[in-house]
Amino acid sequence: MVQKTLNLLTAGCVLALAAVSVAHEDDPKATQERTPYDGPSWRSDVDGGLAGGFDFDGIGLLANLTMPELDPGQEGADCWGYVSPSGREYALMTTTGGTSFVEITNPGNPQVIQYIDGPNCLWRDIKVFGTYCYIVSDCGGGIQVVSLQNIDSGSVTLVNTITTGGTSNTHNIAMDPDTGLIARCGGGNNLGLRFYDAAANPVSPPLVGDWTPIYVHDAQLRTFDTGPFAGQTLAYCCGGTGNGSGSTRLAVVNVTNPSSPVLLGEAYYPGSAYCHQGWLSEDGNTFYVNDELYSGQSSTFIFDVSDPTDPSFVTRASNGLGSSCHNCYTKGDKLFAANYRSGLRVFDISSPYNPVEISYFDTYPSSNSSGFNGAWSVYPYFPSGTIIVSDIERGLFVLDTDFTFVGFTPSGTGGFPELIASSGQVLSVDISIEGGTLDTGSGVIEFNDGTGNQQSALNFDGTRYSVSLPALNCPGQVSFSFGIRDNEGTLYESQSYVRTIADSVDVVVENDFESPAGWSAQTTASSGGWERAVPSNDSTSVIDCSAPGSDADGGGFCWVTGNGFSTFGCEFDIDGGQTTLTSPVYSVDIDDPEVIFSWWYDNTSSNNNEFDDPFVVEISGNSGASWTTLLTVPLGSSAQSGWTESAFLVSDYVTLTTGLRMRFTASDNEPGSVVEAGVDNFRIQQLSCGAACPNPADLNCDGSVNGIDLSLVLGNWGTNGEAGGDVNGDDNVDGQDIASVLGSWTG
Repeated sequence: MVQKTLNLLTAGCVLALAAVSVAHEDDPKATQERTPYDGPSWRSDVDGGLAGGFDFDGIGLLANLTMPELDPGQEGADCWGYVSPSGREYALMTTTGGTSFVEITNPGNPQVIQYIDGPNCLWRDIKVFGTYCYIVSDCGGGIQVVSLQNIDSGSVTLVNTITTGGTSNTHNIAMDPDTGLIARCGGGNNLGLRFYDAAANPVSPPLVGDWTPIYVHDAQLRTFDTGPFAGQTLAYCCGGTGNGSGSTRLAVVNVTNPSSPVLLGEAYYPGSAYCHQGWLSEDGNTFYVNDELYSGQSSTFIFDVSDPTDPSFVTRASNGLGSSCHNCYTKGDKLFAANYRSGLRVFDISSPYNPVEISYFDTYPSSNSSGFNGAWSVYPYFPSGTIIVSDIERGLFVLDTDFTFVGFTPSGTGGFPELIASSGQVLSVDISIEGGTLDTGSGVIEFNDGTGNQQSALNFDGTRYSVSLPALNCPGQVSFSFGIRDNEGTLYESQSYVRTIADSVDVVVENDFESPAGWSAQTTASSGGWERAVPSNDSTSVIDCSAPGSDADGGGFCWVTGNGFSTFGCEFDIDGGQTTLTSPVYSVDIDDPEVIFSWWYDNTSSNNNEFDDPFVVEISGNSGASWTTLLTVPLGSSAQSGWTESAFLVSDYVTLTTGLRMRFTASDNEPGSVVEAGVDNFRIQQLSCGAACPNPADLNCDGSVNGIDLSLVLGNWGTNGEAGGDVNGDDNVDGQDIASVLGSWTG
């Protein structure tokens, strides 16, 4: 992507805290200091030039309406959108004082239409059904019902206030756009959902039921057209006990009959602190959750909800920044995330469990760290493609989506092979583009097998891209990534993949730590030393303690630091020193072993901003007489995608003499920091090279003779076969090789 930074526009700022009511218990946003921007708004069609010092990639700024114009003296909160029957588009933005209605039909010159006052509150939310919108706050006021029927004439009208359903506080409001079912979320401890039927009476929706086993912070309601739940409405709830911070989780509830909701299933996830908000993929199979109090890198927690009766956590994805994700929404194969201090982040989710950031607009360019400033929410559903972002300090951003992104997906369902043959390998990748046209002849793969970077062209057969890697340095590891240009010459690159080079693997040592296996711990820290245990995930406390919630291999036990549970603090994390986990001495009588292990480390708590608390992994080839570092995880890095698996070829680091030994050291040199670590699934394995495939027609040695082998012959037609395709070994890739492949065809 081409990255740009807009020129800085100087404007006065004052340090202030909004004088607003606080109702949402334990939310640290209430005490966050903020510096409101008190400068003028900027409209591209009126003011011209550039505005504001904003960093962006692929998304353009059309207008920024600042808080002095939207609601003087207040802060920004949530946003939603409305399209009138005439097709005119409107941004609906809540503030700490009320709600502003802004026409953005001309996104370069948005106009404030009207403002509706409300209870003074930090938390205000809004949704639309038909020609009415419904506004709630966590400081009371019930549901404000506002008519949008005359908005094209410049008029919106508060037509009713709904106060049924007990407490008048509501943290968020969810709306099923198909049935008009409203769900008031939260508003008090252990207060879940209260349901109203806007389709029955849009001006005065009747209370029709509730679901209150747990507190629900936010939810998405969706009625399905197909599948086993066709015609039924499900609520995907982010919540937990108390105010949502206890046993925080995703709960799926059938609310087709809102007077008698039925819990279908629940799912928990490692590293959880506060399940804040989430949104379904368009196919309904994946649910993306943001955890507002998660103290590691900016993260999206991904759940498989293809069976709503058995939702399950799959993985955590991150762009590596320190900011928290606050609200996210899906549209097609994109995920739009308002990530507080790092602004709007757009991800390609064509591979649902592997979001890749493709674009961004940073509304808070001074920092990407954790903190409750910047982008609150995003609305990406306007037919025109315009996007709006609500920002706490800076107001309403109106953005365009004229960006190009390219997706790289391994062909087939199994991804790239974990083992790359020493004689070379055919790799196939699907490459797609949105917002541009690919130069199909410009595709390349860049790879490194330890002998230096190499590059080969990709072959395009009209459907997918493939390449035949040459013979590789074996045993070892190869890293590779793909690149391609669009017709304008802009280069797009995939993520980097790492795979093992070998023809076979023989595991000679395997420790899942269901028993001690001779490993030992030494600790100088005052607390939080290594112990072999089933992880308890103390991060279910109000303060995220960043500990694993399960082991890496599913066996139960692993080595973990400071295993324990606390409700209001991180009393079990490492404090005041270091703790070292050391393996026994392994007499490894093999030629070139590889060590492989899973590790967990987090030192990204907001308290860790001035101390160096690294995680260090070392290896010894002489039984521990001397040590060589394999891996150092510095301050600000994190393994909280669940677990990270790493592999190292021993000969790249040490010479084996008397025996192989490993040690893992986690440290916390300042008790105020929060540091947690884990180790699991340790193996020593022999990588063997040069084993011939039983069937010479199986050119990529994957156990099948199929179209991949045929494409290798066709791709090297007329050559001497050095790059592959020579089945019969006559140094000529020709019809005889095709006949051999077809004669051995397995499909």
